[in-house]
Amino acid sequence: MLSFLARHKNPVLFGLAVVSILLVLSAQAGGRRAFETIRRGAAVLLVPLEQGGSVLWRAAAGRVEEVRELAGARRENDRLRLEVRRLEAELARAGESEREAERLAALVHLARQTSVPTVPARVVARHPTNWFNAVTIDRGEMHGVEREAALLVPSGVAGRVVTVRAGSADAILITDPRSAIAVRNARTRDEAIMEGRGRGRCRLAYVGQGQEVREGDLLITSGMDEIFPPGLPAGKVVRVSGKGVGLFQEVEVEPVARLQALDEVAVTRREARGKMQGEKKP
Repeated sequence: MLSFLARHKNPVLFGLAVVSILLVLSAQAGGRRAFETIRRGAAVLLVPLEQGGSVLWRAAAGRVEEVRELAGARRENDRLRLEVRRLEAELARAGESEREAERLAALVHLARQTSVPTVPARVVARHPTNWFNAVTIDRGEMHGVEREAALLVPSGVAGRVVTVRAGSADAILITDPRSAIAVRNARTRDEAIMEGRGRGRCRLAYVGQGQEVREGDLLITSGMDEIFPPGLPAGKVVRVSGKGVGLFQEVEVEPVARLQALDEVAVTRREARGKMQGEKKP
């Protein structure tokens, strides 16, 4: 309304002045007829103002409705975004549950293959000062786990238990410098010791200069340490150098198991060692 008056202020002022003069003349004349004439003239002059006000009112009402509809659309968009996020979270949880079920099924199959008693366990923590080489599992003495129990995954060996509590245990992975596994070259059947050297790698110890070993050779457990069941993949040779210490070659090994992505493991139970010892007797 104010913008309308601003744009048409001269005609409006003129009309108001005319109406004022006519009213004065009517009062002086005192005639009803004259007053009626003035009223009709004032009505004619005020019609544009009324029309302008009506247009402005309709325009304002339309804008208010647009703002209301826009606000409603934004609320609906916010609701839909929240719903999409909820469905994405549910889908992610469903996918993780499916993958976990597959991993557990693989552990059950592994236990049947090794023919030694095992218990499934979940990796619940990594050691803060030895993050890549030590883990904590949620199984302990009350579940049949003892010190030196082996940690196994479907792809091969992962580590061994070093400390046992009632309901949990600490274990070192095969890349830890404290780890040593009796292994055999699957191609040549030569035996050796696979030691951890940190940084995600192992080394093959006591490999003589005349002993044949190649890059790509698969190393499997021999069972001679009475910790790991025999025949399980342990590592793959990635580098061979004749410049070892004394009479031995320098052989670098990469673990077969994905040690940085451990979720669930199979842990050999205390009766497993007795079974492996019995199998070694003639």
